Amino acid sequence: MKWGNALKLTLGFLFLLSAFSKFVDIDSFEIYVYSLGFVGQAFSQVASRLVITGEVLLGVMLISGRWHKLTMACTALLLLGFTLLLAYLAMSGHTDSCHCMGELMPFSPAQSILKNALLLMVTLAAYRFSNVAWRVPWWLAALLAALPIALTVMFGYKGLVYLTGFMRDYLIVWLVVLPMVAALAVLPALHRWWVTLLLALAPVATLFIQNAPDNWLNNTPAVSYDKEMLLRQTQVGGPLADAYITTGRHVVALYSSSCHYCQRAAAKIGTIQQQAKLPDSAFVNVFPLTRRDGKAHPELFYAQSRSPQYHTLSLPADTFLHITKGRFPLILLMRDGTVDTAIDYRDITERYLIEFLK
Repeated sequence: MKWGNALKLTLGFLFLLSAFSKFVDIDSFEIYVYSLGFVGQAFSQVASRLVITGEVLLGVMLISGRWHKLTMACTALLLLGFTLLLAYLAMSGHTDSCHCMGELMPFSPAQSILKNALLLMVTLAAYRFSNVAWRVPWWLAALLAALPIALTVMFGYKGLVYLTGFMRDYLIVWLVVLPMVAALAVLPALHRWWVTLLLALAPVATLFIQNAPDNWLNNTPAVSYDKEMLLRQTQVGGPLADAYITTGRHVVALYSSSCHYCQRAAAKIGTIQQQAKLPDSAFVNVFPLTRRDGKAHPELFYAQSRSPQYHTLSLPADTFLHITKGRFPLILLMRDGTVDTAIDYRDITERYLIEFLK
């Protein structure tokens, strides 16, 4: 094996690590794709998943060593395409994380351009100095495919990425599927077009089955909450007897300050409001008062979610839990103090908010 082949294997490992860093926080990644303003929310959910599966497939192609010229051309074109997009974002004033490594390693567009420039040089060196006849052993291909997934799980336990229980279970499935795909891809006896097609479809099917876009699901809002308790809070003298809620149409979100999905919901709603140019006066956030000092402390929530600060109200913690029945975020579409629809995180879409407010 020449050192050029080692560079190809390294590139394959990095693309897989990049893909799974995005995958474990795919909600944040799709919000970022939508926030760029190139596509609507529905297509951004599909586009974000296609980016991830594209990186997975390219990573496996680099590790397998097959189609040397095609693989290196795809790698260079992908890096160039991302670099052009990042250059546009940098010139447009974007300084937030570009999510190229998910939440694992935040890169600004300018920093990511430098990273891509280095990877392009590595790609050219790998193209020039690889031994095209050499094939990676099947066991090494499987190991290199499994390592980024195992590292992502470890990063989750170390707190470097946010790893939910079901996302951990998804990664365990990937630990079975992807090493098998990589190992079979290098076996000469299986180099038939239909086998290659099945191997390529396996990661795509795995991701879309595990985490289908929300708009693909039959999400009929049926969120349970305590209607009577909510009504008492909006009556005269109650903590929610506020003109922002009792007059006109409003999107009222009940968030817990420490809830990860509440932060993601706030980011999603904020992005929809800004992209659809909905009036910010139509949005209200409600937080529970802490038992420690009797205050809501939404400042940290807004900082962590990087969401707009809308009109903010608060409720006693016990009342908040009664209304939400312990499940939040709870999003209420309210007309003159009456709830039209109650939705949860997965139901937050452009269609619901725009149709209700416009």
